[in-house]
Amino acid sequence: MPFRPLLSLAILLLISALPVQALNFYVDGTPGGKGDNRRSVQSAQNPNTPFLTLTHALRIAHLVPEGRPHVIQLVAGTYAPSTGETFPLAISQPGIYLQPSGLTVFDAEGLSGILQLSNTAGDFSLTDIDFYNGRADLGGAIHCAPCSLRVVRSRFFENSATEGGQLLYARDSWVEFLGNVIFKNGSTGSTVPILELHDTTPAGGRNDVIRNNTFYRNPAPNILTSGNRTDIDSNIFFDPEGAAIIDAAP
Repeated sequence: MPFRPLLSLAILLLISALPVQALNFYVDGTPGGKGDNRRSVQSAQNPNTPFLTLTHALRIAHLVPEGRPHVIQLVAGTYAPSTGETFPLAISQPGIYLQPSGLTVFDAEGLSGILQLSNTAGDFSLTDIDFYNGRADLGGAIHCAPCSLRVVRSRFFENSATEGGQLLYARDSWVEFLGNVIFKNGSTGSTVPILELHDTTPAGGRNDVIRNNTFYRNPAPNILTSGNRTDIDSNIFFDPEGAAIIDAAP
């Protein structure tokens, strides 16, 4: 039997012996930091004995549906393939949340997308995170299909995709994108938009919202939406090389 299934079984057996309650993991991926993936689930709920990688913490959080919501506390630093992460990071169940502390950077190093989201809870939020160098077919930084997602006060640098959503691609989802900075995302001359939302029936009947963002020198169209369920307001488009907003057929 491969090692990974054995490890998953061992984790499940260990967790099954614990009281059913929400998990509150700590992760420290900084070089020379406190992180260590060999720690027990109990130990990783102490900020002084965190896990090393977010990938490992997410895997455990997905294995334990009982007691949610589970929160993963991220120590400030860079989370990247070179620090042991497996990108794209995937969240495919409700009740799993990320909580950054200080300057938190997700850097795909040009190797893949950064986040793949599906079936997230209605209050799932990404706040105060920097996203660098994501590469994908759909959603260079974030792929959301279907999911509920709120992105707040985050920054996006040099993410790109070849088929849709150089930064964010969402379909059959609900998205709020508020107060973010989007700088030099996309490929020069590309017609693929930076944000691409195809949410004709957003989750819960709510409209998508794109508000108070700054789009700065992105060499592609900035926003494409289909349908009539998106509120776009009070965004700044500085020196755009492509169209600011495109309305597409559903």
